[in-house]
Amino acid sequence: MTDDTFETLFLKAEYCRERGNPTGAIPMFNAAIEKAVSKTQIWLASLQIGLCFEHMGDYGQAEDVYESVLHVAQWEGNASVEMTALRHLLSIMVHDNRTLEAIQTGHKALAIMRSLPEPPPNAVWITHGLCKALKARQSPRDIVAKLSLQEFKELKYARKIGVPPLHYNVWLTGWLSDMAYAHVAIGWLFLFAALCVSIANRLSFRLKQFKTGNR
Repeated sequence: MTDDTFETLFLKAEYCRERGNPTGAIPMFNAAIEKAVSKTQIWLASLQIGLCFEHMGDYGQAEDVYESVLHVAQWEGNASVEMTALRHLLSIMVHDNRTLEAIQTGHKALAIMRSLPEPPPNAVWITHGLCKALKARQSPRDIVAKLSLQEFKELKYARKIGVPPLHYNVWLTGWLSDMAYAHVAIGWLFLFAALCVSIANRLSFRLKQFKTGNR
C-alpha cells in the first residue's frame, strides 16, 4: 500500500466503503491523505471520511467533518470543494428531516457548480443531491423530472470523460431512483434497474438505501 498513489488509495477506500466496510475504509482514506499532493486532495479525502461516518450511522460526526471542510474551503476560496461539502451536508439535512434547508443547500451547490469554468466530473451527483432533497419534501414530480433530464446529460458526460466505474454506477442508481419518483406510473422499472445495478456491482450501501426507501 505504501507505493500506491493518492488516487489509487482513494479509490480503494471508496470500494471498501461502498461494498459494506466503512470502518475499514477510514484508515485507507487516512493513508491517501498522507500521499496527498494538494490541499484539495486532503479536503476531498476528509469529506469521504465523513461519508464513512454517515454510512456507519454516526450522522453527528459526519456533519462535523463536512462543516469543518466547508468552512476551510470557503476561507480558501475553493469553489469545487465548497460545492462538494454542501452536497454532503445536504444528505445529513435530509436524514434529519430538515428538508427545506436541504433544498436551499442543494440550490447553493448547484449554483456554485454552474459558476465553474467547466462541468466537474461529479456534476450528476450534485444535481442528484437537489433531487434527493426535493423528493424528501415530496415536491412536484415535474420539477424532479426536469432535473433528471439534466442528470442524464451529466451522467453521459461522466462516462465520456472516463470516471471510475464505481462512481458511474453509484451515480447511475441515483439517477434511476430520481426517474422512478418523476415518472411514478413506470417507477418500478427504474427501481428494478437500480436494484440490478447495485447487486451486480456489490453496492452494499445502495442496497441498504433501497430497503429503507432512502434513495
